[in-house]
Amino acid sequence: MGPQGVGFLYVDKKLHLKPLKYGGTGTFSSQLTQPEQMPEHLECGTLNTPALAALSAGIHFVEQVGMTAIRQHEQELTNRLRQGLSLQDKVILYGPVEAEGGVVSFNIDQRDPAEVGFLLDHHYNIGARVGLHCSPDAHRTIGSFPQGTIRISPGYFNTQEEVDCLLTAITEIIGDSLSAASV
Repeated sequence: MGPQGVGFLYVDKKLHLKPLKYGGTGTFSSQLTQPEQMPEHLECGTLNTPALAALSAGIHFVEQVGMTAIRQHEQELTNRLRQGLSLQDKVILYGPVEAEGGVVSFNIDQRDPAEVGFLLDHHYNIGARVGLHCSPDAHRTIGSFPQGTIRISPGYFNTQEEVDCLLTAITEIIGDSLSAASV
């Protein structure tokens, strides 16, 4: 629940890691090398304080709501989406209908995933990721190379109504009432 590109690293006290980058030693500005004590030894430059604060808020949110509740809600939305897509004749759904996980990959027969993603974004205000998802061999395995798939990842802050809106959008796109040229 925090921003991308921020996290933390636990290092056993018995390990002595070398920094990947040097410079901007922070509290020891007169030194040219990183301090020996941890965590400063691995922290060059100014810390991304806003991102760290956001990560902290995300951790507190997860602690308050609970991993089980978050996971259950996401799984319910994912199952609703997979079930709804499985009822569409022209939808090619990758993976079983009752799959674990919060990611749904699919295609619409005879439609380019990029075009479908464009329509979802521009006409329905629905965010989807399309393409090979940095995994061309996985797409070769499932038969969706080179075009890739449409990928939807319902999250905790999504609702059942939003999943239903997505399913309606897919039905309309399948009905060919929309094309990228008409947007």
